[in-house]
Amino acid sequence: MRILPRLLAIAIQPLTLGAAAGPFQDQEIKVMREVMDAIYRTDYVRSERLSRQLMADAPDDPIGYVFLARTIWQQELSRTQALALNRFAAPDFFVEKQMRKYKLQPDPKAEVEFDRISQQAIAKARERLKTAPDDLRTWFLLGLAHQNVATFNASLEGSWKKAFFAGESTRRAHERVHVRYPDFADALVSLGVYEYVAGSVNWFYRLWGALLGIHGDQQRGLANLEKAARESAFLGGDAQSMLVLLHARERKYQLAFDVLAELRREYPENYFVPMDQGTLALKMNQTGVAVAIYRELLDRVEKQPGSGSGFEPAAILNQLGIAHRMGGELSASRETLERALSSPASSERARAVAHLELGKTLDLDGRREEAVAHYRQVKAAMDVVGSLEEAERLLERPYRER
Repeated sequence: MRILPRLLAIAIQPLTLGAAAGPFQDQEIKVMREVMDAIYRTDYVRSERLSRQLMADAPDDPIGYVFLARTIWQQELSRTQALALNRFAAPDFFVEKQMRKYKLQPDPKAEVEFDRISQQAIAKARERLKTAPDDLRTWFLLGLAHQNVATFNASLEGSWKKAFFAGESTRRAHERVHVRYPDFADALVSLGVYEYVAGSVNWFYRLWGALLGIHGDQQRGLANLEKAARESAFLGGDAQSMLVLLHARERKYQLAFDVLAELRREYPENYFVPMDQGTLALKMNQTGVAVAIYRELLDRVEKQPGSGSGFEPAAILNQLGIAHRMGGELSASRETLERALSSPASSERARAVAHLELGKTLDLDGRREEAVAHYRQVKAAMDVVGSLEEAERLLERPYRER
């Protein structure tokens, strides 16, 4: 799902007082909602400013560092489209030996800064816990810091080993909070994801989890996320985002589409939401719906350049070209993908995808020699979630629509 960082937004709703606030004060929840709202509206300038203000106001408190690190990795998720539906829902996504295919290239400077800020968040939380070991507010923030690390490692670096152990630290921290505040649904976001992933990864991690007393359960994980989506104080958007990804992984495409429809109404400025809707429409063979979604999105991006936090028209054109091809409109598919290639602002990533998809369209149109030329262009470009491997196969035999 091109989401994400992919990604989605959380609604700012009236504060829920009492137990739902868990270990946080109402004003703290309000500020955290504002930061998350900015992140999911892809307004990273605002989320960074808010996070740095928290750091300036309380330099020894981990809260600002946690949300600045979150802003950094969310920005990288968006830039690399790290939680693309097709990538996350692939059967081998949770298989360690296959993760090379799904590994992306985060910006080196962003990676260094993310690691620095994350380690500061963890160190400041641990320092507080030395003198206040029962401070559940700090335990929750420590869990979020480890969660940032786990997500970064899994989604960008393709390392399930690092992600698993960071996720285990999150689970331990947030379970402490959940035991004391069972109505604080925000803790269920990480617990739900961890349950699902622990029930999905290969035997090595399941065995290690069993030794630690962890028994993953995909359905229990989904139930926790559904509760979090309804009742979270400030992480409801994260719960909804993960539900979209997991529903898609389990091929419950309509459920995922419906969650995205709600988010699209609330957050029209988040361009990743309709992109994912288009992907789901294609998975449900609703090519007309997908074409309409992509055309509307393309029109918005072209009329308001720069309004999509760097979202490039070529990425939309690629998806539109795929939709036309799946609908049997080979001429429209070819023209659209050629348009993506000719766009002066196309990134290397978008051009690699355009060459691959144009080759497929030309293969279906009986233009094998031209298709091969495009597959060779893919071989000379960056790898985009297995594009090099796919181009190698297509050089050996023509593409045929499934």
